[in-house]
Amino acid sequence: MELDEKGQRFEQFRSDLPYGLCAGAYIVEDDGSKYGVRFQKGLICFSGKPFDQVAAVLQSEMEKHLPTLEQWDAQHLKDNGEKVQLGT
Repeated sequence: MELDEKGQRFEQFRSDLPYGLCAGAYIVEDDGSKYGVRFQKGLICFSGKPFDQVAAVLQSEMEKHLPTLEQWDAQHLKDNGEKVQLGT
């Protein structure tokens, strides 16, 4: 479930509330620090879909984005992902 126009979460379920689907990948590598470093990358598959429309698009959206995600190996994440130092 996405957030309302003020950036707050919804407290009551309604079938017209906006839903989204994100996908991504990450790896954690030892860089000599206590917790290591994470390389992460994500994408938005869809957003703003009312809950009652999610079932109709969920499988097709997942299948549409799978080829992209399958290309994200460790080297791709290091070269193109966000680097996050863990434990800071």
